[in-house]
Amino acid sequence: MAALAKSFPLLIHALCVEHHAGNLLAMVEATRIPYTTLWRWQRGLSRRYDNYWNVRRLCEHYRLDEDQVWTVIRRDLATLAQRGTIPLPDLSEVRAGPHPKADAPRRQLRQRGQQKR
Repeated sequence: MAALAKSFPLLIHALCVEHHAGNLLAMVEATRIPYTTLWRWQRGLSRRYDNYWNVRRLCEHYRLDEDQVWTVIRRDLATLAQRGTIPLPDLSEVRAGPHPKADAPRRQLRQRGQQKR
């Protein structure tokens, strides 16, 4: 998968969608990589990838070839250094906040003070 990625942000987004239904917080819990790190990686906002352990944790969890992932990262950094742009994922469908739960209508009634009996 890493070898086919056009950019590191697209790789992160593809892993998030494929394994966690697009829920970045679930990806955080599974990989133990800080939320802000994954958020920046997914949006292509990191200019440095100096935390080797986070990249290694990502590769171990998803069974990715670490050399291929670093190749994608280096390619992105080289493109950015030449003032180029890297492909970014379409995040227009991503909403902030938790995913809705099955008991959402009951919770809303309780919040309004109307107990459902």
